[in-house]
Parts: sequence; structure tokens; C-alpha cells
Amino acid sequence: FKFRLVLPEEYPDQGPDLYFTSDVFHPMVDPKTGQVELVSLFPEWRPGRDFAAFALPHLHRAFLRREYFASSARPALNPEARQLFLSDPAAFAERARECANNSLFQVFDNPSGSTLQFTKGPTEAHDTIVEHLKADPSGSLEERKTAFVDWFCDHYAHKRTRVGVAQGEAEAETI
Repeated sequence: FKFRLVLPEEYPDQGPDLYFTSDVFHPMVDPKTGQVELVSLFPEWRPGRDFAAFALPHLHRAFLRREYFASSARPALNPEARQLFLSDPAAFAERARECANNSLFQVFDNPSGSTLQFTKGPTEAHDTIVEHLKADPSGSLEERKTAFVDWFCDHYAHKRTRVGVAQGEAEAETI
């Protein structure tokens, strides 16, 4: 899923806003605007102690922890998603899966002005990365993460990437 982290003119005295740019079916995401509920993370924004980057781990937790789906302590920005999660978890999972699959079709769409641009890489590099991500599914998630990061760092530590823009199209090449 792609998102925008919006820093107001008053930042760092005022907290950021976070918006998904693709559809996300989740209780903490407004279905019309894509805005993510950050108030629970920053009930009182503290300049110098709170930073926009703190929103990213919050976003990660929102997809993993049940309290972000089911807790009545946080007002749902998408009450339909919360209700479906509570009443029919399988139907909720299917709706969320549809959003995730649709997001994959937009992964290389780069809105004008985006700081990060995603480009299609060489198929061979992609296949190699996927192969290593799927390697040894018998280990715990943490063991698999560690093994992949170790492999990735070793594999790409001595390679350089050349990035260029030609006729408005960004391209990257690993050499």
C-alpha cells in the first residue's frame, strides 16, 4: 500500500497526517479520504519529543494487532470494517485481501510530486529476492527475517545502483 505523510506548515509544532493513496479496508482508515487515525498515537503532540517518523511503526502495528481492529477505545474511521471484523472475520479478511491485491496493480503508479518513486526492476533480481524470501519456511518469522536481511545485505553490499531519468521515465540499474 502506498501512503502520503503530510507535514503541516506548523510542523514540528503540530503533528502530521497520514493518508493511504490506495483503498485500504481497515477500521482505522477512513474509506473516503484514506486518512489514518493517528490521535491514539499522538493524543497530545509534543514538539521535540514526537516526530513524523513515529507514525510509521504505528502504521505497521495497525495492520498486525487485534486492538487496532476491534478495540472500542479508538473510534473507528471505518465502522463497516470494524463491524465486519467482529461479526465475520473471514469476510473481513476477503475484503482486506481484495484491497491488497488491487494495491499491487498500482505499485508502479507514481503520482506527480512523490518523493519516492517505484520502478520495475529487472525480473531476474525480483525472482532472486522472492526466492530468498520463500527460502526455509520452517524457521520462525524472526529467524526468517534475520536470514533474509543477512542475505540481502551480503548480496547487494558490493553492487552499485545507477539511477537516471530519461524522457520523464525513471530507471534504475544495478551494476
